Amino acid sequence: MPEDTTGIFKPEAKIVAKIFGDADSYYQIPDYQRPYSWEDEQIEQLWDDLYSAMKSGDESYFLGPVILIRRGDWFEVVDGQQRLTTLTILFCVLRDLYESKLKGLDKTLTTSIQDAIKSLVKEEPRLKLITQLHYQNEFENEILKKVNFPDRELTPKEKKQKKFINAALIFKQKLEELEGEGGIESIKKFTDYLLKKVEMITITCSQQG
Repeated sequence: MPEDTTGIFKPEAKIVAKIFGDADSYYQIPDYQRPYSWEDEQIEQLWDDLYSAMKSGDESYFLGPVILIRRGDWFEVVDGQQRLTTLTILFCVLRDLYESKLKGLDKTLTTSIQDAIKSLVKEEPRLKLITQLHYQNEFENEILKKVNFPDRELTPKEKKQKKFINAALIFKQKLEELEGEGGIESIKKFTDYLLKKVEMITITCSQQG
């Protein structure tokens, strides 16, 4: 007789602002997961998909499912770590390049960005990479605290070694191009769309075998 899985898996559609901003939105990438591995093509594809959806006036954009296991007051990420990590890097780039400019237009937007990176209530990072200790240290020191933008282009070897910074540099270039097209209002529009119109489905396993 097939096992009854009713109640074990709970799917829920959430906008990005809730994925990273709910009271229980704390995620850990476990040590059995591979390290962050997205290359230029995947990062640029994510940007292009988000930008195209916003430009087309799509009511919403679906960014795929995230599979989680509830572990007390945080979630273990089974699937979706590359997207969650990449979005966190994007938030950090927005914070460091545009926080002061956006604050004058919409203070709640800058607050949402800050809260998506590190809870304003618990002062805990929303995402922790525990795949390897040095990855978490690198993520915190080069991205979460403040993006450590290099003053030159990365070499092909550095691109492979510094994947967090490489993603940040790609987003920096894309955002600066966007600002060049439409000023700070275009950055506000994109950020607003990202937080409020982009959706993911969280599939949470609440029962431990």
